[in-house]
Amino acid sequence: MKGYLAAGIVGASFLSFSISLSASDLETITVSATPVLVDDAGSSVTVITREQIEAQNASIQSLLRTVPGFAVSQQGSIGAVTQVRVRGAEANQVLVLIDGIEANDLAQGSEFDFSQISLADVERIEIVRGPQSALWGSDAMAGVVHIITRPSEIRNSISTFIEAGSFSTARAAVTANVASDHHRAKLTIDYLDTDGTNISRQGSEEDGLENLTLSLSGRYTPTSNVVLDYTLRQTDKTSAFDDIDFLTTGLPVDTDNETASDYLYGGVGISHDINDAIEHSLFFGRTDTSNRTRPRTTRLPASRTSGSTSSAIPQAPTACQSSASENRSPSVSVAPHNFSVTRTRTAIPRPTVLPPSTSMSASA
Repeated sequence: MKGYLAAGIVGASFLSFSISLSASDLETITVSATPVLVDDAGSSVTVITREQIEAQNASIQSLLRTVPGFAVSQQGSIGAVTQVRVRGAEANQVLVLIDGIEANDLAQGSEFDFSQISLADVERIEIVRGPQSALWGSDAMAGVVHIITRPSEIRNSISTFIEAGSFSTARAAVTANVASDHHRAKLTIDYLDTDGTNISRQGSEEDGLENLTLSLSGRYTPTSNVVLDYTLRQTDKTSAFDDIDFLTTGLPVDTDNETASDYLYGGVGISHDINDAIEHSLFFGRTDTSNRTRPRTTRLPASRTSGSTSSAIPQAPTACQSSASENRSPSVSVAPHNFSVTRTRTAIPRPTVLPPSTSMSASA
């Protein structure tokens, strides 16, 4: 394949997250409505391959900082909210895909928190800088970042690694591949636990991270011209953070707060090769996120969002008022997906009534 572009969308290469070709077979690829040569692409393209990920042995934040036009903001220690801005645009104007599934979090203003991504199961990262709204909508005004996990193998295998380091950091991952004549599947379990560091100039409470990621993907071929691809990714992340003293110093204050986040991304697609020139494909994707901020003395209910393309803007509730909205909108489009169904639920917690002597502080 001479560097043809295929980014997990419709066309001759549908659902690229299940393609069994290695990075060496695909010279370079990018986000495009149809496969085209990289040299013919009119946008600025960057591809981070598996070889680069293994050679640098760095986090996704460090890798994205090497991309031209990217500004990466990490709001604290390891595991803190990480935003990416492209060419001066806001973080919610960068569309993030995981195996072809839109992953922007509506509960966080349609931004994507890159701190949840572990690179143990990532095959490559495709980046297109510049407006892509004609293909992907308003979330792609500044660009598109497509994170593609490693495909399943046509053999039975199991691999694992364990590592440990400073700040009481421990990490382990297990990957198992199972294959038969018509079906192959891959399961990956990735766990990271670290005490982290304290970003506050006072106190000794460290801001740690615990991250567990489960990934399942596979391909089923009942006939020679029909292919069923599926993927499921679940991430449970708990990270500690400090408050900010906005009134006096403007610096972090040593506090024992944490954010517990759950991310679920799933997708299934079927493609049918009618002949050498025509392929019919159908794809369904779903995103479900839950974020809970829990100070030591207060536990707030979760702000949950399900769906990957719709948006809901909640109104500010009164003292004893809560609201919820649900939007269900099936749609049919030519690109990037033939068919999509999206449902959005946004739950607004009841505000906490503070005594007059208590001051409020917000985290960055």
